[in-house]
Amino acid sequence: GEIENLPAADNSVDVIISNCVINLSPEKERVFRETFRVLKPGGRLMVSDIVLLRELPDFIKNNYDAYVNCVAGAVLKNQYIESIKEAGFHEVNIVKIFLPCVFSSFINHRRCHIYSNDFSTFTNLIRCKKA
Repeated sequence: GEIENLPAADNSVDVIISNCVINLSPEKERVFRETFRVLKPGGRLMVSDIVLLRELPDFIKNNYDAYVNCVAGAVLKNQYIESIKEAGFHEVNIVKIFLPCVFSSFINHRRCHIYSNDFSTFTNLIRCKKA
């Protein structure tokens, strides 16, 4: 299956755990709707993912290495949380904020180190519940 079309029946899953995967989907809202669909009432979603405190510059958003390092697909923290809530989840809590992520890449044929402090990328551990 794929995370936008989970191969599970409605209301059939107790817990979903995702570790640095959802930020790779261009359809994050659909992913959260799909997780909500398959979770049983009272089911829980636990997500660890990279989020942004400010927008990335285009040269990083469009960089392949930044994408495979899970940075280019990241969205603003508030947007990420709002997508979870809009899917129907409640008790949405950021359980832990990890230190800024660091990745390196080849950009313009030269070695560059891009420190996420410059772009405010953090990994958040988020817990939420289906009513």
